[in-house]
Amino acid sequence: MRNLPRTFIYRDRKELDEFLKDDELNNKLYDIFLVVKDNYYNLKISAEAIFNEVYYQCTRLMLDPHPEARVWDYLNDAKDNTGWRYTSDMVFSMVYAVLSLQQEVNLPIQRFLRILKGKNLNQCYFPYFEDMVVGMSGLDYEGEVYEEPKRFKSDFSPCPEPPERLSAYKPFIWSEVTNDYDQEQIRLVVNLWSKKEDKITVLKMIEDAFDFDEAFKGKQTYSLINGVDDDMELPF
Repeated sequence: MRNLPRTFIYRDRKELDEFLKDDELNNKLYDIFLVVKDNYYNLKISAEAIFNEVYYQCTRLMLDPHPEARVWDYLNDAKDNTGWRYTSDMVFSMVYAVLSLQQEVNLPIQRFLRILKGKNLNQCYFPYFEDMVVGMSGLDYEGEVYEEPKRFKSDFSPCPEPPERLSAYKPFIWSEVTNDYDQEQIRLVVNLWSKKEDKITVLKMIEDAFDFDEAFKGKQTYSLINGVDDDMELPF
């Protein structure tokens, strides 16, 4: 699931306030972002774009069983998405803070954060967010507890875009998304959506792509949709 296109696992929020409303962690992140964003380079990217990239990358990381093996892949993906290495370093400085301050941090994420910290992220950004983590953890730099730590329970569950917006970010190929129309992969993909009508729409998209691909092979096609129920028991 870790290689799914962005729109399959993350729905962009349109306004900054969608991140900030009643969210202590994001408000603290935003305060630091405002302090550091022009420290050395004038980053020509909006705060909501940065926050969307941060939470998209967090969602990807949670779907990856071994993110620690692909740290540079994540950094480069953020660079491609935001257009600049400096914005990528900003994004992952914030990712470091968000994930470090969760109530539960699994072992793969712990490993990822440890390696990320050693990747020499831009010193105009990372130390400020590291200080935030240390301060909210209730620790000093010697690891001594001096106040009650703050921990958060952010939701990193996949939340796909509506089916009609799946190609809004960049093109994709259905045969790649579904592992060449593998039945189990189709189930996993379709069940990313909670509404029955969205599941049927996505399944119809997959069927149309399958028919198109099979037409070049001269093979008879079949329907994927007949018999779909609310739990998306696919008729294979």
